[in-house]
Amino acid sequence: MKPYPTLGILYISSYLKTKGFSVSIFDATFSTKKEFRTFIEKEHPAVVGIYSNLMTKFNVVEQIRFCKQFNCTVVVGGPDVPKYAENYISVGADIVVIGEGEETIAELLPVLQQSGIHQLHSINGIVFRDEAGKFIHTPSRQLIQNLDTLPFPDRDAIDVQRYVDTWRTHHGRGSVSLICARGCPYTCTWCSRSVFGETHRRRSAINVVNEIELLLEQYR
Repeated sequence: MKPYPTLGILYISSYLKTKGFSVSIFDATFSTKKEFRTFIEKEHPAVVGIYSNLMTKFNVVEQIRFCKQFNCTVVVGGPDVPKYAENYISVGADIVVIGEGEETIAELLPVLQQSGIHQLHSINGIVFRDEAGKFIHTPSRQLIQNLDTLPFPDRDAIDVQRYVDTWRTHHGRGSVSLICARGCPYTCTWCSRSVFGETHRRRSAINVVNEIELLLEQYR
């Protein structure tokens, strides 16, 4: 009972909103599979983005297959997908995002709308199938160098208070997560570097402090 929201998805949400896209979030932490299905049936989104890791991948496969029943275009990202991109596509995903997702998704969505899921060769950092069914791995996308340019995670899109209250109920204090840097200077064999790469990019101290003050003010 030490839950934290998936900040990667929340970063993508806030970034897309600054670019004028309409975004809805389904937070699966406290939810059931039935609630997810109800959400998809109600929202009927044109594009669904799903975060996947080692522990969630089999649930993600179920989500992919369910979304395809509603003709959603399914985009999958996260630390598990780079080495298994073709597997995810083989079970129904349309596009796999390799690495950081903010700039990739913002660039992908307009092209997807205009050209469809088989003509995405101009988008760096993805894997997809062309019209002949061939797997296409586009060139890697450059990592975001100035992390201060990113908006704070879209915590307003989920019930963060429920996370905080769960911590307080079970451990006597609230807890909220934040990311101060991307990448790592070390090379531990058990740690995935598939999203943030081999670099170590830090946010400025004032940028981090501004987020901390916001978290203290909103969630005490």
